[in-house]
Amino acid sequence: MKRLLIDAIFIFVLVSLGSSLQNHSTEDIKEDLHDQLQSFEEDVAMHREIRTPKDTVKLNDITENKASAFAREASGLVIDVLDTSVSAVSEVFHGLLE
Repeated sequence: MKRLLIDAIFIFVLVSLGSSLQNHSTEDIKEDLHDQLQSFEEDVAMHREIRTPKDTVKLNDITENKASAFAREASGLVIDVLDTSVSAVSEVFHGLLE
């Protein structure tokens, strides 16, 4: 009986602690998001150009071997078959509903 009471109190403490932490973190996220939104709106109001950072990393050209070509073609075939079968089944159900 003592063990049950101790476990119940422990669970209650954990739940109350977790909910209070969640409320604080949610408020912090909302405040941070509001600050970022306010900053963005000020930048737009000033008609400043906002530049995005450009990626300078480029990959080398990759030559495709037979296995990768087969995998690409098989993947395309599977996608085409699924697309066709889904559209056919949807047409059947649509026809049955009308």
